[in-house]
Amino acid sequence: MKQNQDPEILQKKSWEVFAVAREESIEAPPYLKTRVLQELQSRQRQHSRILLWRRMSIASMLLIGVIVGWLLRSGQEEAVFIAAVGQPMAVRIELAAVAVDSVEIELPEGVVFYSEKLGSLAQEKTLTLQLGPDYAGGKLPIVVKSNDKGLKMIKVRMLDGKQGLIGERWLRIEFKEEDLS
Repeated sequence: MKQNQDPEILQKKSWEVFAVAREESIEAPPYLKTRVLQELQSRQRQHSRILLWRRMSIASMLLIGVIVGWLLRSGQEEAVFIAAVGQPMAVRIELAAVAVDSVEIELPEGVVFYSEKLGSLAQEKTLTLQLGPDYAGGKLPIVVKSNDKGLKMIKVRMLDGKQGLIGERWLRIEFKEEDLS
């Protein structure tokens, strides 16, 4: 091509070339159609597999989360103490690691506090004990007694200086009529 040709002539020639190209039909080789279909099917299968693995991984993560939560929760439950009916039972209450100002102990029906020196303590159903800072993270012993058999739940509330709840625990004691010695 010469560079000094008229731009209009060049434009007409290019339009003619494009017109001829549009009229010309371009056909793909016969095997290309099957290869393209195979590739599309392969990608669909791969996408399905990826979705399946994603779903399985999410389901397994949820299952593991539920199992870990259940194990952590079951590990926090207090053990069941076994006691003989009619005999005093000493129980140690583990206090929170933070400074506990007072502890409130609430007994269920059929359970009483036991003390050889303070017989009037057996009349109380709720006992609030004022503690000093030395008890933080320590253990507080109490003695209880029941004349009824069965599982009894003792509620223990740990309170701060403003009577705000720090923590709450349930002591589970199974009173049995058998001799446990």
